Order: sequence, then structure tokens, then C-alpha cells
Amino acid sequence: MTSNDNDGMPTFSGDEKNGHGDEHSTFRICCIGAGYVGGPTCAIIASKCPHIKVTVVDVSADRIAAWNSDHLPLFEPGLEDIIKTIRNRNLFFSTDTKKAIQEADLIFISVNTPTKSYGFGNGRAPDLRYVEEAARQIAHTATSNKIVVEKSTVPVNAAESIKTILKTNKQPGVCYQVLSNPEFLAEGSAICDLLAPDRVLIGGDESIDGSLAIKKLSWVYEHWVPKERILTTNTWSSELSKLVANAFLAQRISSINTISAVCEATGASVSEVAKAVGLDSRIGSKFLNASVGFGGSCFQKDVYNLIYLAESLKLEPVAQYWLQVIKINDWQRERFAHMIVQNLFGSVSGKKIAILGFAFKKDTADTRESSSIYVCRYLLAEGASLHIYDPKVSVQRIFLDLSEQTGKSEAELRNHVRIATDAYEAAKESHALVICTEWDEFKKLDYPLIYKKLIRISYILITSYRLHFQREPRDEIDRRKKIAQLPLEKLSEESLEIPIEQIYRPGSVLDMPVRPAWTYSMTKEQLEKQEQTYFNSYLDKIFANYEANSLSYFEMNLETWRQLWRTIEICDIILMIVDVRFAVLHFSPALYDNVTRVNNKPLIIILNKIDLVPPSLVIAVKDYFSKKFPQLHILTYTSYPKDLSTTREDFDNYQVMARIVRRKNYYAIGPLALFECISSIVGSRIDLSSWKQHIQQCMNDEMIDNQLKHENIDVSPLTNINKTANHITLGFTGYPNVGKSSILNSIVGHKVVSVSRTPGHTKHFQTIHLTPTVRLCDCPGLVFPSFVERPLQILAGIYPIAQVQEPYTPVGYLAQWLPMIKLLKLDKLEQEIPKYSAMDICEAWSIKRGFLTAKACRPDVYRAANHILRLALDGRINLYLRPPGFTADKQRYLSDPRAIELEHQIKLAVDKQKLPDSSVSGGDDSEAFPASDDHQLASRSASTTDYGADDVEDVNRFTHLNRDDDDDDKEQLKLVKNTRRRARRKSSNSNQHNDEDEEEGEVDG
Repeated sequence: MTSNDNDGMPTFSGDEKNGHGDEHSTFRICCIGAGYVGGPTCAIIASKCPHIKVTVVDVSADRIAAWNSDHLPLFEPGLEDIIKTIRNRNLFFSTDTKKAIQEADLIFISVNTPTKSYGFGNGRAPDLRYVEEAARQIAHTATSNKIVVEKSTVPVNAAESIKTILKTNKQPGVCYQVLSNPEFLAEGSAICDLLAPDRVLIGGDESIDGSLAIKKLSWVYEHWVPKERILTTNTWSSELSKLVANAFLAQRISSINTISAVCEATGASVSEVAKAVGLDSRIGSKFLNASVGFGGSCFQKDVYNLIYLAESLKLEPVAQYWLQVIKINDWQRERFAHMIVQNLFGSVSGKKIAILGFAFKKDTADTRESSSIYVCRYLLAEGASLHIYDPKVSVQRIFLDLSEQTGKSEAELRNHVRIATDAYEAAKESHALVICTEWDEFKKLDYPLIYKKLIRISYILITSYRLHFQREPRDEIDRRKKIAQLPLEKLSEESLEIPIEQIYRPGSVLDMPVRPAWTYSMTKEQLEKQEQTYFNSYLDKIFANYEANSLSYFEMNLETWRQLWRTIEICDIILMIVDVRFAVLHFSPALYDNVTRVNNKPLIIILNKIDLVPPSLVIAVKDYFSKKFPQLHILTYTSYPKDLSTTREDFDNYQVMARIVRRKNYYAIGPLALFECISSIVGSRIDLSSWKQHIQQCMNDEMIDNQLKHENIDVSPLTNINKTANHITLGFTGYPNVGKSSILNSIVGHKVVSVSRTPGHTKHFQTIHLTPTVRLCDCPGLVFPSFVERPLQILAGIYPIAQVQEPYTPVGYLAQWLPMIKLLKLDKLEQEIPKYSAMDICEAWSIKRGFLTAKACRPDVYRAANHILRLALDGRINLYLRPPGFTADKQRYLSDPRAIELEHQIKLAVDKQKLPDSSVSGGDDSEAFPASDDHQLASRSASTTDYGADDVEDVNRFTHLNRDDDDDDKEQLKLVKNTRRRARRKSSNSNQHNDEDEEEGEVDG
């Protein structure tokens, strides 16, 4: 070889042997392999180097025919236009591999290198048989000197293997130089990556001939790539750089996907976390989008290559480190599929799931290792019917991939898989819509229209793991916001009298699910399948009779219902805890019938939080339930008695709530009454003296044994329970946020139960051995199907505040009955805007509390509204319902001896708490609404899910919700906005916190 230069191109002394004489001005390149690397790469070389003849060869005649047609075998934005311009000019596609090799000066090897599925290195090492075949064919065919460039993704030292093959099998007098020139293309942007690469990496021998070969390949790229972006290294560094680059990118994806799981569990936003992290210049923002998992031909394969290399070099910790990247990716895919199943009531059998996107990423038709394939495989295994749409992936490719993953033939798959021609066709009458590929066209779909096409309770899931359940249309949310800006109308006390029939509607299909009949001859799998089929039928029956948005939010997780079934089965007495403020909402007549009539077991209702309402109301609620449900045992309870800062007749002052103080000791009202009730039911069958002694110890502040035995109970009835005649098991049930955990803790005497963050996510639940003869079984809180309007659901703790997308109308709901201006001490608001709205209250509260938006520093009304709702949920702003007829009989109940006695009991408990050994802290109003709460009340994104409006006999107590946006309302809204704007300017300039005017208050509720 020599360093002679012709037109800037390094030449070889053997060029005259190339078969084209002295025509070295026509440089010839051959590319073996017409795939995702060879085709686009050679197209760009040919377009940028018109004097270079480029021939792409492949053993597949069909693939070459496609390259020579108007329907290219792969899709890349911009590729088709380039191919049409240069094809058959200086770019050729052929199956004549021998001729192309003989004519070429430089030969790219761009063949497939899949992961081995056999022998040594199975599942780890790359399969190099196609590289070896290409090298042998070059050696047998070439009759002149060649530069051979490995373009395929290969393991370290592959170039040495190619050299050995060429040297061993070469023709006499032929010399080879082997270079490594890995590609760094991203499918979907390959053309852009080739035209403006971050770098071009060329590795070769550190010899004179090796340097000349590197210069010759570099000369090709220099036609459009700046020299400073062409990096030359030795062969090993070049080969390893490719593996490491892809491994690092895969690692970033797996890393952010693990964070997405943490975000879902904590309520954080993974997109916000990724943005904050990506702004660090040391980290950067690319590859920080959470998804179903990485796919494509390179990432997983190259990570496995790196793992195999580390294992070969005896670097086991390194191999294990990179193996976790793969495991996290597999886990993320399965987790996503599991999320779909769980949110469709635990089963997708027979349900139609629309899958949008089958390619592993947008702007490509490549499906290799696509996460969509794995999600489809999981769903098919669960019995789902899939309707798949992808803008670029062919029908044949979809069935081929699914067949390979599931082991089923195309004919078998067609019974469960349909290919749609567009997204709307795929979504029609589906139970769920799953977006697996981020195609741009999916961002422009009419999702309100798609939602209407979905069946009943429907879901839209996207790859960033944000679940949208019954999401309200944007225009409906805007309508409610406008309503929240209209003046409030006060309602009478009688409007808070709600009969239980209005909530649960006896005789309707809104019953509770019950465990279907079973036998011990059944296997656990058979039993679970039977229960799943029954539960699906139960839900289908409900939604066949009612529109989803006409129902209240209720429990649709079968696992949670299984725990209730098991509680009823294994417990001797069932206790249902209700918040006395919302007793008719929290008590299910269906459960009453099931326990007392079907299972013939005693049912006790515990009216909890009695210190939050007037004693007269507690007695009225007891009387109401006694008449309605004669077999019911009714008890009153409070775990943290609060000081009565007012007389029984002063109802308004029951609304004023200061900060709730949790004390170390439990001075509960009710444990002794519960013992007496249980004793009357049990009689002399079981000795309960140890329990009575335990209660006395708690009342006398004696030391309580903290080492209680805990037992995990399986939800399956096939699991035998060690049931004897010498103990009694009490089953505690109830809605969320009714204080069930506090009651259990007060019975035990110290904290043993916390609120579950993942109810229904386990097949076991807890039973506490309180004494040798008493066991307490804690069933997770669940919500029964009913008709409760949305604002009331939120205030009663039934609907999670974190899921509320528009919180202003529930604040207006509160303000219709409660003196919100007095409670929140917003006197200036009433002076400046006599006819104030829910939005005015939220805005004034945001100014008073200093809730401001991050960027514009405007009053953060959304955060303020959420704060008010949480204060209401905690009982610090106190709304309570009345039983029917209470307002008319109020005076009678005020003078009822039972109410007077109850007030006396609460006062005694409070006095005991005020003894010197009780750590009681008082405080002013600033303590009543502490700044520490603000961390838990951070405003949610507007994309937070919402569950649609609810109706109670087609009447909504928030009367403005029934208004139409007529012209009068629009004019009124303009006046309101102008008034609010003036008031905001005044309030912003005034002193926002005047602590000297605040009333002192202390409560332990």
C-alpha cells in the first residue's frame, strides 16, 4: 500500500487489480446487508458522494425487490425521497453479491447479529454466524485488496475474528484491512443522524496500512461530516464504545421507569421529576421519558453483549449490574400489562382492548423487541380480544411477531386479534384504550369522541403510566369553573336531611357482590376463575342498567371484595364503622342484609367521631337507624374526644375546628360500651374477662403489652382457619376515612394499624390477637356502589381528593350551608363582595394563606380549594348530614336526656386528657391551619383524573350545577370577575395575616 493521493483520496498500490484499470476516480463501495443500517447508510453516502458507486446486496430477493420498488422494506422519515433521487444513478440494490464484492474497494458488513438462542452464551452472546458467512464469502470471492468495515453491532474482538477468517481463506496476493465503524443511529431519526452525526467513529489497526485504511473511510465521510466530528481509535475501543453507548441509554430508560413506579406510589409526577433532574447540566434531559420499556434491535442485544463480555472476563459484579437494566425493563412491561388487568376489575377475559402503536417507537416500522408485543402477549394470555392499529407496521408483521411470542399460529391468533385501519376503528366499543407507541398522530386524536366509543367503565392508559378514569371533557370542567364564579345561594338546614333510600335505592342492581357457591373439591385456580367471572358479570349488570357517570365512585378491585367476603366468613360478629356526620352514606343496607339475613351473624354499627357533631344529632341518628334496621346493634364512639367549646344549642360553633392534636395515650369513648354489647351477644359461651381487664388497663393508663400476636389471613375460603369455641373474632369493616384504624388502635391501647396505601393489593390481611379469647380482624376500607353526588363523595372521604380535577364546586357545596366567611375569617371578602362565589372564597383563602403560583405569583386558587377540602375531610371545617325529620324535632332532641348524658361523657374524657400528664398543646388560628399542612396540599396537575358528575334522583344540591350558561349568567359573570379583580388588588396590598385578631383554640379530635 502507498500513501499516494488522487483527488484527496488515499490510494492503494493494488488498485490496478480491482478490475477497473486506472478508473480509481470511481470509488466503489459494497454493502452486504440491506437492512435498517445498510440501506439508509448507503443512501446517504451515495447522495453526498455522487462520484462513488454504492451497491447494496442481500441474499433476500424479496427485500432487494422492495428496495427497487415504490414500497421500501422499512420506513424512515426522508429516506424515500432520497432513494428515488439516486437509485440506479450511483446507488444500486442487487442480489449479485459476488460481482459487487469483486468490484468494490470498500466493503461494509451490515448483517444481522441477533442474540444467541442456543449453545454457549444462550440468551447473552451475539450470534455472529451471518458476519462469519459474509467474511467467508468476501475471502472466497475477492481477487484484489479490500477494506472490510464491520458496521453491524458486534462484540469486542469481532474484528480479529473477521481478520482470521479473511487471512485463512483469502485468494493469493489479496490483502485486507479490517475496520470498525459502528453506527449510532436512532430509528425514526436515522436520516437526520446520518446527515448530522454527533460523531463518526472509526477504529483500525495502529499500523501504517491500518492508518491508510482509516483515512480512506474517513475521506468518504468528509464529503459532508466535519473532520472534527470524525473520531479515530483502535479497533477494541471502537467496538466497545458502541456497546457502552447503547447500554448507557438503556440504563437511563430503566432508571426513569423505576422512578415512575415510585412516583405512582407517592403521588409525585414522573414528568415533573424528570424535568427537574434533566435541567442539571451534568445529567441532561434526553432519554428521561418514562415508558413501557425500551425496545428495538440494539439496546437489549447490546446490554446482553456487555453482560456476556463481563462474564467472559470473570467480572461478575459488572455483569450483574447490567443485568438489572434488562430485568427492570421486563418488570416494567409486565407491570404495565398488570395495571391494565387490575383496572379492568381484575380480568380482561372476553374484553376488547384497543392497542395503539405496535412499532417499538414512533417514525419507524421496526417492531423488534417492541414493548407492545410483550403487552399484547400478556393480555392475550389473560383472554383479552385485541384490536391493534399502527400507522406503519404491516398486518403480516404484527401476526408474525405475535405468533413468535405466543407460539400460536396466525389462524389461532385471528380469533382474538383484529387489525384496525385507524385509531377510531380500534377504539370503537373497546373496554380500554392502550397507547404503546408515541406516534404524533395519536396526540391529535379526538379523545372525547373516542371516549364516547368506549364501553361503559373505560380506561385510557398511556406509556407514561398515568391512568385516566372517567376523565371529564375539558368543556365540562370549564363549565363548572364558570359556575363556581357565580354568587352562592344559601340553602336551608332541611336540605341536609337525606334518607338512606335516596343513596342506595333498594331493589336496584346496586347490590354488594357476594362470593359464588364453592366446594372444597375445587382448586384455588378454579375458585379464583369462578369468582372473577362472577365479578365481571356483576359489574356488567350494573353498567348495563346505569351510565357510568350517573354512579358514585365505588370499589372495583375484586381482591378488596374478597377480603370482605373472608372477613364475613371467619368472623363471629361484624362491625361496620361509619362517620356519624355522613352515616347514611357510609352504611350499606346490602351489607346489613348479607350479614344478618344470609349469614345470620350479628352486625354492629359504630357511629364514630361523635365529638364532631352536636350530641342531639348523634341521638337522632341512632333513632333513625334503630327504626330502619331493627336487627342492628348501634354504638357511639370517638377515639380522640375534643373539647366542647360551646353549648349544645349553639350549632354554628361546631363548625369551628382548630388543629387536631394526636396524643400519645388513647382516651376513647366507646371501648367499654363495645365490650358490653359483645358480652350481651356472646353471653356465657366465651370468657371475656381478659378483654374487660385490658380495657380497664387502658382507662387507667397502665402499661399495655405491645407484643400482640398478628396473623395473616388468606382471602381464599379453601384455606383452613384455626377456629375454636373458646375465642371470638370481631370483623371491622367500613368505608375509607371513617376512622376504623383509630378505633382499632384505641381498643388495643396503642398504635397497631395504619391506613393502607395499597388496599386490595394483597391476598392477605391482618388479624390481631387482642387477648386469649378476643381477636380483631381488620378488613380494608371499601366503597359500596350507590348514588352520591360528587361534592358529597369528596367531603365524606369516599372520593379521593387527590383525584379531584375541579375542586371549586365542592367548596361551593360547603358554602351553601356553612358560614365559610366566619370559619375562615375572611370578613374583608364579605365586605367587598357581598355576593361572593366559591371561587372568591378560594381566592381570598389563597391570599390569606400565602398560596401563590410558582411562576406568576398569582393567588393559587386550586391549591386553596384543595386545602379547604382537606380541612373539611379532617373535620376542621365541619359539615354533617341530618336524618329525615331532624330539623322539625331539633328542640326535642336538644333536651333528650341521652344527649345530655353523651355531652357529659365527652366532657369527662376531655377533662382527663387535660391532666398534667397529658401533653396538650393549645394554639391560635395559625396553629389551626399550620403551614406544615401545605406540603401535603401541593396543587395537582390539571391532568389529574376525575370521575364524572353524580346524581341523586336527578337533583344536585349545588343548585348552580344545574344552570345553563345563558346570557344573564354571562353578564353576571362579567360583573363578578370585575368585582373579584378589584378585591384582589385591595387584599394583596393589605396585611394578609393579623394574628392578634385570631381566636385561640385547641382541639383533639
